[in-house]
Amino acid sequence: MSLFVTGTDTNVGKTLISAWLCRHYPYEYWKPIQTGAAGYGDVLQIQKNRSAAILPSIYNLAAPVSPLQAAMEENIMIDTTLFRKPLSPTIIEGAGGVMVPLTPHFMMADLIKSLAVPCLIVASAKLGTINHILLTIEALKNRKIPILGIILNQTQEEHYGSLVEILTDIPLLQIMPYLKYVTGKVLETIKPSPKLQDVIKNNIQAC
Repeated sequence: MSLFVTGTDTNVGKTLISAWLCRHYPYEYWKPIQTGAAGYGDVLQIQKNRSAAILPSIYNLAAPVSPLQAAMEENIMIDTTLFRKPLSPTIIEGAGGVMVPLTPHFMMADLIKSLAVPCLIVASAKLGTINHILLTIEALKNRKIPILGIILNQTQEEHYGSLVEILTDIPLLQIMPYLKYVTGKVLETIKPSPKLQDVIKNNIQAC
C-alpha cells in the first residue's frame, strides 16, 4: 500500500523523510501538487537523493505559497477529481500541513482521505511542535484517516519524543538526527528503527 507523508507545518522535512524512505524501501515517489516550482522544488530534491521512480505531479505551480493561492495567481482552479491513488507502493508527499487549502473547500487532509491511504506525520523539534502535532492528529482523526506514526526530524532533543508518547496514542517511529549535508549516501547510513521497519513492512505487504 502507498502512504502519505504529511507535516505539522511547512519546512519540517517531509521531502527529506520521503527521500530517506525511498532509499531504504521499494517505494515510488509522487508529489501530487508542487508549489514553488519556479525555484528548487521538492521533486528536484528527490531526484538528487532518491533511488526510486518519480511519478509526475498533477500540478506544478510557480509560487512558493499554498496550492490555493498559487493556483489563484495563475488564474486556475485545482481540479481535485484528477488525483488518483497510484497502483504501485508509493510515497505520496503533501504540500505544507494537513489544513493547507487546495480549493476554498478542499484541504490537504481531504486529499489524503480521498486517496484512501494511511498517513505518516513528520514534525520538527522546535518550539510549538507539540501543539502542531496535536492539531495535526486531531484534523486527521476527524476525517478517520489512519495514522501510522510520527517521525521527529533533524533533532537530538529526546524530550520532545517523550512528550509525544505521553500526549498521544500515536507511536513515535523515528528520531532523525540533524544533518548538515544531505546526500543519498548520507541517507543510506541512517537506518530505520525496528518500529518503523515493522510499520513499513506491513504497509508494503498490504498491497
